[in-house]
Amino acid sequence: MARRALTDPGFAPRRIVLRTPNPLGDAVMAEPALRAIAAHFPHARVDVAVPAALAPLAACWGFAAGVIALPRARGAAKLGAALAAARALRAGRYDLAVLLPNSLDSAFAARAAGIGRIVGYARDARRLLLSDPIAPPANPRGEHMLAYYWRLAEALGCGALPGGARVAAAPTSAPAVFAADARTRPALTPSADAHAKGASLLARHGLAGRGFVVLAPGAAYGPAKQWPVAHYQALARDLARDHAIVVVGTPDERAIAAAIAAACGGVDLAGATDLAGLIGVLARARGFVGNDSGAAHLAGALGIAGAVIYGSTSDAHSGQIGAGLAIVNRRIECSPCFARACPLGHLRCLTEITPDTVREALERAASAG
Repeated sequence: MARRALTDPGFAPRRIVLRTPNPLGDAVMAEPALRAIAAHFPHARVDVAVPAALAPLAACWGFAAGVIALPRARGAAKLGAALAAARALRAGRYDLAVLLPNSLDSAFAARAAGIGRIVGYARDARRLLLSDPIAPPANPRGEHMLAYYWRLAEALGCGALPGGARVAAAPTSAPAVFAADARTRPALTPSADAHAKGASLLARHGLAGRGFVVLAPGAAYGPAKQWPVAHYQALARDLARDHAIVVVGTPDERAIAAAIAAACGGVDLAGATDLAGLIGVLARARGFVGNDSGAAHLAGALGIAGAVIYGSTSDAHSGQIGAGLAIVNRRIECSPCFARACPLGHLRCLTEITPDTVREALERAASAG
């Protein structure tokens, strides 16, 4: 018997696993596509498979019936992690897997799990592992990541991307266009665990019931995405006249977070929050300022008024989507270069964005909300 096309009305998988991207920000941008796929198959059980570090994020997605936390590893341990992922997926007895990562190991795990239909982009030499390879766009960086992930949803019959024509005509409008439509605005409802952890952290630092602004000065990608610490310090001192300041970050960002918190008498939570705790803290914030980062994507999905600062990357490609977010960038002749460190050594795309410019953007975002 011929295999049904993905868009055939008779194609009705009963158990579906949706494999999220690995980076936090990408997973947030993928949520509208994942949600659309779940809604398109209302009679199926839909589980979400995520890297273990992102499990608290998936716990905040209402469409997910279950969350599978997958191991990740590098080097020689990578094969073992893929086999462990395959065992976890096999236990779910899925008949459809949708892979949003482009990686070979995600396709290998799905194939080794015995899943009959595997949908994903034909990239990274994995075409033969996919039952239904989808041709990627010619220039993936030429479109917003939300649109990139939505192409997979469309291949499954979910329909064209809402607002897609407007975004194609004006790529830099993507964050605003997607934020204006509930179908494309990333949704995030903090779990009970996130609420509890956020409340506990804030109470421990005397911030229970107080208004505060969160600053997220780090960016895992590299220094070409990081607004200067001195600029953050100046902004923090200014904002501290009216708000408590909370600085968040990873353990690797403790030094810059401590310097910023010390400049304004703020609370330094760098390295003190897991992902659930970070979501819980952000959910209570009155405002947010950060670089292009996963924390900024969370702020957008939570509907927080804020300003997101861009350096080497492109808001047309990865711009945070949220009704209360303003994107701040300084477009110069060499941007966006997508480099991790400035190849010209000047970082003008970041240094020329002043603290006053960011404060004004934050104020506009807050007043618009």
